[in-house]
Amino acid sequence: MLLNDAVKLLFCRKLTNIISMKFKLLFISLLIICIGLTSCKSYKESRKVKKAEKEVVNTDKQAEKDYKKLVETHYKRQPQKTKEMMEESKRRSEYYNQSKKRSFWERLFGTKKHKKPTKRKKKR
Repeated sequence: MLLNDAVKLLFCRKLTNIISMKFKLLFISLLIICIGLTSCKSYKESRKVKKAEKEVVNTDKQAEKDYKKLVETHYKRQPQKTKEMMEESKRRSEYYNQSKKRSFWERLFGTKKHKKPTKRKKKR
């Protein structure tokens, strides 16, 4: 009888160990499946976001091309005298705005020239 009880006790322990191992294995496998499914969802979402960004870039490029084409046709419609005036105005503006441009090194290293604040009269 004592031997029979010992065998039953040993069998129960092995059975509980096997059951607990199965539950652990089941839990780990469910955890891996859940992580796998969520990562697939995030991958699909990121693809959608990239696709939307690509479409925005394409529409921006198309809009820029259309704008350039419109400017070119506007320029072509102008009489010769007006074209010359436009070119002269462009040259003059580039010449006058040279002093406003910062040098390459200043832009590269970020040194800024701060404008002095204007002195305004106080209203009474």
